[in-house]
Amino acid sequence: MDFRIVAGDSLLDRAAGIAFKESWPTPPALQIGLDLQNRLNQLERTIAQRKTQFDQTQRDPQELRRLRDLIARDQREILRIHIDDALGKAQEQLQLRQGIKGGKNSAKKAPEQVAQLQSLLDGVASNDFALVQKPLLWPIAFPEVLWEGNANSGFDIVIGNPPYVRQEKMAADQKDWYGAAFPEVQRNTAGLYVYFYARALQIMRPGGFPLSPATPLPSGITARGCVTIWPTMWPSAI
Repeated sequence: MDFRIVAGDSLLDRAAGIAFKESWPTPPALQIGLDLQNRLNQLERTIAQRKTQFDQTQRDPQELRRLRDLIARDQREILRIHIDDALGKAQEQLQLRQGIKGGKNSAKKAPEQVAQLQSLLDGVASNDFALVQKPLLWPIAFPEVLWEGNANSGFDIVIGNPPYVRQEKMAADQKDWYGAAFPEVQRNTAGLYVYFYARALQIMRPGGFPLSPATPLPSGITARGCVTIWPTMWPSAI
């Protein structure tokens, strides 16, 4: 169960509005440098190999813990690489904008974006990240369930209890991030619970079942993957 239970921010799979290769679903217009792509691909292959080793290892707790820690380290490194790359680009843009007069809105947002990215980068390096992944990259956390290009990719069942938080109570940057991540439901009146429903539909396979905690599983259904999304935004999968 080491890799079947994950705590993280269910809605946040990008940094300061910047999408990653492993954001879900992958943005169609996303462009990634060749060097970055190669580093990410190598880490993803290494994670897959170690998960296979983990599944094949029996009665060796010390080896299982070693593999578990190596996988967690590589997952963290993928996030660190992404955020560090985004931070470098944001800092370059900030320097350019500081030399251009006008554009008050972009000039105001640029340093805020740099600060947000630096905060996320510090968070990935902290011990707290091992407890709650933020951002949470779904294809990295659950590669057996979510993979791009497969029509049946996704969880069979998504169980959620979305929080009822009105849009007036949401921070401006939250609205911007969630609007970019869930454009299909983005409205000025969209409360936080709307984005939870949107996420559930994104990670659910075609023909899957979105359920509330009080909804019984339909008879005869056997789930290969089930994920729960709670108001604390801590998802888990079995």
